[in-house]
Amino acid sequence: MNRSDPRYIFAFLLFGSWLGNNIWIPTFSLAETKIKWEKIDSPFKIGEREIQWEILENPKGEGLSDPYYLDDFSNPSESSEKRKDLIHSINQEENDLYKPLRIGISFPTNNQPPIDEAEHLIYSLSTFKSGGSTSGSGNQNYAYMLDYGLNENTHISAFYSVADDPLYSLIDGSKVIPNYWEIYGFSIKKRLFDSTKWSISTLVSLESWLIKNGDDENGNIFNSRESSISNRSFISSISFPISRKLNDNLDLHFLAGGSLLPSKLDAINSEDNFYGNNLYLGSGLSWRVNQKINSFGSILIPMGPGNNVFDSNKYFYRAPIYNFGVDYDISPIIGIQGRITNGFGASPSTSLLTIPSENKLLYFAGISYKPFAIEPPESKLSPRHSVLIFDGLTVGSALIPPRSKSSYSFNIDSKGNLFGSISKSLSNSFQLEIANLGSFNNQNTFSEKDNAFVGTFMSESNFNTRVGGKFLLMSPLRNGFTWLSSRISVGRNQQNKQGYLFNEWINTFELNDKVAINLNPKMVLGGMGSLYSFGLSSNIHLSDLYQLIPELNISMSELSQTNASFSLRRTFKKNFYLDLYVSSAAGIQDLGQLLRSNEIRKGIRMSLLF
Repeated sequence: MNRSDPRYIFAFLLFGSWLGNNIWIPTFSLAETKIKWEKIDSPFKIGEREIQWEILENPKGEGLSDPYYLDDFSNPSESSEKRKDLIHSINQEENDLYKPLRIGISFPTNNQPPIDEAEHLIYSLSTFKSGGSTSGSGNQNYAYMLDYGLNENTHISAFYSVADDPLYSLIDGSKVIPNYWEIYGFSIKKRLFDSTKWSISTLVSLESWLIKNGDDENGNIFNSRESSISNRSFISSISFPISRKLNDNLDLHFLAGGSLLPSKLDAINSEDNFYGNNLYLGSGLSWRVNQKINSFGSILIPMGPGNNVFDSNKYFYRAPIYNFGVDYDISPIIGIQGRITNGFGASPSTSLLTIPSENKLLYFAGISYKPFAIEPPESKLSPRHSVLIFDGLTVGSALIPPRSKSSYSFNIDSKGNLFGSISKSLSNSFQLEIANLGSFNNQNTFSEKDNAFVGTFMSESNFNTRVGGKFLLMSPLRNGFTWLSSRISVGRNQQNKQGYLFNEWINTFELNDKVAINLNPKMVLGGMGSLYSFGLSSNIHLSDLYQLIPELNISMSELSQTNASFSLRRTFKKNFYLDLYVSSAAGIQDLGQLLRSNEIRKGIRMSLLF
């Protein structure tokens, strides 16, 4: 043992203490080079009994380790594998994911977000298929909500919603009535009482509601004039959520409250012609299935004196509001929410209202984003994976770029198609498609099996705008056996205001370090029908600079059409990609992947990642 070793010094001091219960401590003077020794009394008495020494054989084999040899640097590869195993062993803790703040827009809970943390929620409410009086992909209400935890017992929310589709039903049997609802406001929720089993809160909201209804052709629903009407009202609500904890995973909820809504919107008409004020009572149940999944159901019953439903004959009445759904947290940062409900209002004051002119079952789809949450770590993408994170032309890849990375793409082909997109990874599990824009040029390019989708979304002067996101559900970087993701997008042709829903499930399998296979079932849902297709592609690694990407979309429904594409991808500096391709697909944007062009298109796509 070297005498400068700290273990040698410790042994020396211990030996001195054992001899006489006194310790000689060396002191040093900066001004002098000599060491001075001072005698002090020992603070402990160990000289009264003997020290017993024992030999430990192979201490590292017993689970102990020498502090000077915490890792085996003589085997770097083994150390690397150990680090990967350690990364993969880090799982989400229960505290990383908090319980739902609400089990429906109409039903807040007593749960609170962490202090100084925010949650963004983007959601929409829509009919399942038919757009009602004007067809289309559905009658929708789009909304955004921001929740922020002020302290342990208080959180505030700000929200915005807009619904611009005509009234769902034909009024008086024949009239299509334009309708526009826009709401913005804020709310505050304060926990009043909290014990082991019971908790009570109060929530108050203040909102601005802009209503535009009617036109010069069919008039409006508020008076007999053949003109539109516009009105801005200030509305509010108050509610008292009460929760009873049955066990760690099961909660019973009660709700009492009221909404203050206008009872008429036309000053000329003396009779009530709108919803009016409503008191309501509700109950619900939430069940935490596991760490990531919460399920729930609730019912809310309006008690009057106002109403929450009107029909095609402008008759107002009251009906219960139902909510059944599931929240799935893909990671502490990103979650998806799904509901079946008949509530169309997207704010606390209007959430007890059904779809205007009907009481119809709807679906609620939402994405929650918690920017300050921490994700479990995962292994770094390899150079090969960095190439695979970019989709093919018409068949996607399940991989997404790492958190905070942005990607851009631009495409043009020989027949005049023009598309561009911007996306950003908000987490390692979710890529937000901020904008996917472009137009189809279908002149003399489609087969005789053209359908309503072509005329609706690929008409002359079309401009299709879409937003969406890709959710990474399984990854080998988190101990998954393959890559699995789901992408969903919504949007419309701005020329005729018609829209559709696009959804695809993407499976990426790496056969070896040279070949990856993508399996990609996809569908389009719109007011004029549905399209289904099955995408198949491969990414073949030719060199560090080039990949071959053959693709095939096989028709799985009457309206969809089989098409094929073939591209050569060139990589520049690991963040810029250039695709040269030929394709028989109608285009690379969503719907175009399921339709075929009569003429082969030649094109170029540029993609950038940073």
